[in-house]
Amino acid sequence: MPVESPEEHETNRKGQALFSMFIADQGWTATKIAEDYGRDFDVEVFRDHQTTGVAFSVQLKSSLAPDYSARGEFISQQLKRRHALLFAKEMQHPILLVIADVVGRRLFWAAPQIDSTLLAELNLQNGAKSHTIRVPTANELPSSKDRMIEALKNIATVLAVRLLMNVTMPEFATAIRGHADPEVLSENLRDKSDH
Repeated sequence: MPVESPEEHETNRKGQALFSMFIADQGWTATKIAEDYGRDFDVEVFRDHQTTGVAFSVQLKSSLAPDYSARGEFISQQLKRRHALLFAKEMQHPILLVIADVVGRRLFWAAPQIDSTLLAELNLQNGAKSHTIRVPTANELPSSKDRMIEALKNIATVLAVRLLMNVTMPEFATAIRGHADPEVLSENLRDKSDH
């Protein structure tokens, strides 16, 4: 892991403080991950002091001057290809990319696992060493919190479909034995597949 300059360290500290304040204001929990291997925090969502069962990871990118588009509709965030692949295709639980504008004291989020533009770009196999994610400024926190929760539900569905498509028939049969009525499951999967 590269050593941060004092300015980078201070910027990251301010971004973490901004993110931690958002988490505390929501009554959620965030656990800082000691070693950064693509995730900075694990977050659990609470409502009325009760867990909702919604949990996700966060990769936090803090900046003094995020790369806002000319019309301010999005922030461009460069990711090394290996990180883009990890976030979009390899993580087996929900992860969000959160941009902290430490000067403007603003937070924005993106969901790489359901970002069709990023996924298409990663599928090109064009030898690119980095990829750009466009983080919509409409996804500012806390005002877009409910939309973020919906995105997390969509991510969970996408991850379940990916897992289902990659599991062998014997593994699938063993895993569901005793957990689902085979006829109901068959009809349900067929209906979803037909849709």
